[in-house]
Amino acid sequence: MIPESVILKGAGALSGTVLALVFIPPRTLAGLIRRSVASLICGPIFSPITHGYLSWPDEWQHWLASAALTSFVSWWLLGVIVTGAKKILGDKASHEG
Repeated sequence: MIPESVILKGAGALSGTVLALVFIPPRTLAGLIRRSVASLICGPIFSPITHGYLSWPDEWQHWLASAALTSFVSWWLLGVIVTGAKKILGDKASHEG
């Protein structure tokens, strides 16, 4: 039997992924796949951090919402991290050739 917390995190991640793809649609099929996989992975993994940071009560609605919120903003945050890494390390791909 699947624990309730896993089901809630999965449902929240799925709903957050759908919202992210609806509000900011990807340009290509590869982009759709990358964003979907990243959101579906980040939602359940990092939702306890979001839940704790927002100091929400330990109720099922808040666990679902924290997974959805984490999944929704994960692609944006990953983009910020990649952009920051490129600025710090330099864009080596543009210098090669």
